[in-house]
Amino acid sequence: EDAAWLAPLPLAALERALGAADDAGGRRAWSDAAERLARLGVARCGDFAAMPVDEVASRLGPAAARMWYVAAGRDPSPLRPSFVPPECTEGTRLEYGVSSIEALLFVVRGLLDRVVSRLALLGLSCSGLTVALGLEDGSRADRSIGVLSPTRDVKTLTMLVRSAIEGAPPHAAIESVHVTALPDRPRADQLDLFRPAGPPPEKLATTLARLAALCGSGKVGRPVPPPGHRPDALAVLPFAPHDGRPSAARPSDGEAAPALALRAIRPPRPAQVFLEAGGIAYVRAPGLGGRAVVTSGPWRIDAEWWSDTPCRRDYYDVQLSDGGVYRLFRELGATRGETSWYVDGCYD
Repeated sequence: EDAAWLAPLPLAALERALGAADDAGGRRAWSDAAERLARLGVARCGDFAAMPVDEVASRLGPAAARMWYVAAGRDPSPLRPSFVPPECTEGTRLEYGVSSIEALLFVVRGLLDRVVSRLALLGLSCSGLTVALGLEDGSRADRSIGVLSPTRDVKTLTMLVRSAIEGAPPHAAIESVHVTALPDRPRADQLDLFRPAGPPPEKLATTLARLAALCGSGKVGRPVPPPGHRPDALAVLPFAPHDGRPSAARPSDGEAAPALALRAIRPPRPAQVFLEAGGIAYVRAPGLGGRAVVTSGPWRIDAEWWSDTPCRRDYYDVQLSDGGVYRLFRELGATRGETSWYVDGCYD
C-alpha cells in the first residue's frame, strides 16, 4: 500500500529519498525535473507515478526515473539510516549594551572559534549560521546566514556575519549574542587535470554576501524564468557553484555561429516613437535615438489573457540611423496618457 499512501503527497516529499550521501548534482537534477513537472501540472506523487517510466527517464533523466520508482512504491534500495548531526550553539551575555559593529564582531569571532572547533571534532563543517541578538529593549533580532559551501574558515564566517548585520542593523544596543551553526559534511573539490584550480568556494560565498548586502535581498543569484507566459518575466534563485556537469555544447568549426544576439534590457526602457503613414519613423529613448532605417514587424503576442493583467504586445525590430538595431514593443492595453512604447533589447 506504499503507492496509495504516497499518492496525495506533493513532489517535494520525494527529496527525502535522495539521502544524505547523494551529491549536489543529483539533488539539482531532481530539482530541475520537479520544476518541469510542476509546469506540466504534475504536483502529486500519484500523478507522477501514473506517467510511463520510460518516458520519464528519456525526457527528465535518471534522477527523475529513480524518483518515479519511489513514488510508485517500488524503491529497491535498502533502508539506510541518515545521520542527523546535532546543532552547535555558543552564546554569551554582555555586561553592557554594545552598539558598535566592531565590538560585536569581536564577540562573534570568539563564539565562531568555539563552534568551529566543536564541528571539527565531529569531522563536520558549517553550512549555515543563525545569529540571535538580544537587544536592550527586551526584543530579539535574528539573522539567518547561508553559506555557499560548507567551511571551517572562521574569517569567512565572520565576514558573512558582518555583511548580514550591516545590511540590516539592529535598532537597539545588543546585550546577548548566540551563534548556532548548521553542521554538514565537508565537500571535496574535484580538480581538473588541465586547468588551474579556481577560487575556493568560501571566498565566492563571501563575495556573494557582500553583493547581497549592497544590492539588497533577492537581487543576487542566478536568473530563471518563473512559471508563466510573459516574455520578460524574471526570477532570481540562490546561486549554486558549478557541479562539474558539462556545459552547453558549442558550435564546432564547421557550424555557422549565429550572426546576431539579442541583449535584453531589464527593465525595458520607456521610449518615444513617432509614426508616419502607420510605420515607425523616429525613436527616442534614454541612451539612444535616431530615424528608422529598416523596420520589421509587428509580431503580436497575447499572453495570460485569462488573468487580471493580460499581456498584449506588438514587437518590432528597428534599425536606427545611429547604427544600432533594437527590439521595441508596444503595450496594446495601455490607457491614454501612459507610456505604451518600450525598448526591449538591442542586437549585438
